[in-house]
Amino acid sequence: MTLIMKRAPLIVVILVLASAATGATWWFVSREPPSRDLELYGNVDLRQVALAFNNSERIAAVLVQEGDRVKTGQVLARLDTSRLEPQVAQAEARAAGRRQAVERLRNGSRPEEIAQARANVESARQTQSMPAANTSARRC
Repeated sequence: MTLIMKRAPLIVVILVLASAATGATWWFVSREPPSRDLELYGNVDLRQVALAFNNSERIAAVLVQEGDRVKTGQVLARLDTSRLEPQVAQAEARAAGRRQAVERLRNGSRPEEIAQARANVESARQTQSMPAANTSARRC
């Protein structure tokens, strides 16, 4: 019995050290890495903000209110586009005109246009030869 009593403190120390080693290993292995996200709680109080559109546009509708939770990419407000609609219509009309011009170039000239171009060339040739005839008549 004396041998067991002499070894009892040694056994207790070994058990304590083994428990400490097991606890330290568990703490290092199961611990989550520190998060890089910054989480803040509270209210943001803004009265004036700089927005990424011209100062002349007006807001048509505000889709969220103060205190609402919002997500990334969520639409917060809509702009009034009524002043931009005439510009869009004008750009569409220009695009349609250019599409027609391209279509005309793809289809080629009509026979009437070819005949008119030939008549213009013949008229220009005659006009060009007339001054030569006038100057030769004056020399005689």
